[in-house]
Amino acid sequence: KYAFSKNIIFAVGGDGTLNEVLNGIVGTKNILGIVPCGSGNDFYKTLEKIDNEYPVIDIGKINKKYFINIVSIGIDAELLKMYH
Repeated sequence: KYAFSKNIIFAVGGDGTLNEVLNGIVGTKNILGIVPCGSGNDFYKTLEKIDNEYPVIDIGKINKKYFINIVSIGIDAELLKMYH
């Protein structure tokens, strides 16, 4: 009975936590909620600009992992280390 219920599953953290929660709920009827507690919260900052309480967001998939914000191979982290 409960496996098919629609629930709001909250990601409490930053973009990395959001990504992990997303991968846990893809394919269910659940809704993704966000409590921004990370250092960047880039995806949440984008959502704040949308005038829709429950926006429908596209997700992508590479190999067996889903993503909601960006795909990176570590270059952004290397650049951050170089310039900070």
